[in-house]
Amino acid sequence: MTSSLLWLLLCLLLPAVLLNLITYPSCSPAPTVGTSSSSSSLKVAVVADLHLAGPGTHWFDRFRRESFLQSTFRKIYWKLKPDALVVLGDVSDAGRKSNDAQWDAVVSRFWSVIGPFAKGPLQVVVGNHDVGDHHDQGMQARLPRFAASFPGLDPTCCSRYNWKLIDFISLNAMAMQGDRCSLCSDVEKVVEKHSVLVQQHGQNRSHNNRSGPVLLLHLPLYREDDSACNSLDVPRCAPWHELEGSCLGVMASPPPVATPEEPYKVGQDVLPPDLSKYVLEALKPRLVLNGHTHRWCDHIHEDGTREITVSSLTWRNRDDPSFVIATFDANSSIHIQHCMLAHESTVLTIYLMQGVSILIWALITGFVAHQRHRSKNTKPE
Repeated sequence: MTSSLLWLLLCLLLPAVLLNLITYPSCSPAPTVGTSSSSSSLKVAVVADLHLAGPGTHWFDRFRRESFLQSTFRKIYWKLKPDALVVLGDVSDAGRKSNDAQWDAVVSRFWSVIGPFAKGPLQVVVGNHDVGDHHDQGMQARLPRFAASFPGLDPTCCSRYNWKLIDFISLNAMAMQGDRCSLCSDVEKVVEKHSVLVQQHGQNRSHNNRSGPVLLLHLPLYREDDSACNSLDVPRCAPWHELEGSCLGVMASPPPVATPEEPYKVGQDVLPPDLSKYVLEALKPRLVLNGHTHRWCDHIHEDGTREITVSSLTWRNRDDPSFVIATFDANSSIHIQHCMLAHESTVLTIYLMQGVSILIWALITGFVAHQRHRSKNTKPE
């Protein structure tokens, strides 16, 4: 009986220990101690596309995915110790289809999911799943409730924060389509206002010292496809993942030569080229951060501006989610760490093995008990 209980205890505890180990973020090498350990440096956790479940999602699916997100944010906070958190849009999966009560429920779950980050510096960017795409009816009517739900947003859902003398400017990418709509004009005025501040701030800076703001968007700046990225990100997914475009199966081997996806749709997947050029010239950002595509991309523009597209953080979109740690040093250098999270397929496999082990334990224990019972009831001749 003692050995049976020990086996059950092992079946319960070993997978739990293993899951705790594999669900810690695995990041690319950190900056050397001599360049980023000073108190003047700023470390920011950058995540995108949380897609917290809407009212139509099954409760168990929502529970397991959001429990994983909640655990992830706590491990990011305690292991990597960032100074601030940036969320690059699509907090909600169905915000554009939700009534006010449903939206309030999602926002409440968001604050619970991010855990310890709720008390620190935080900047949330508006996404198309939160309020709708540019031509969606009711998109502008949803902006006030989004702006009221997160700190620092103006009526256009743009914002500006200054952390350790570094400006972070977020813009409403869904209102940057160049069709002279009233909201588009309001966002252009925001860009012009920040452009003046950037010019005043940079008058005493050398030309090579990129001291502009960090630009935060939901949609990437214009690029034809991901062939412009330093390396192609080929997501892994299963049939239940909601990812546009092709992907590798969870058990498939990567192809010897990756091929880019079909061209992105201007205005829907990426910003128009003229507006992308205008924003780069007006704000002269030291770094551009965005999401939306659910794929990682590290891209250098012709003017030398670096753009990072951050992959989705949730298992809803892909089997292998990830995020970014951006470290800004006092000498204006920027270090980017790409951090991977546990594959959903790996976690499900561990749970499956645990279930099978417990089932085997139950069958063996029941069989042994049955045999003992039979031997006691068997009368000797």
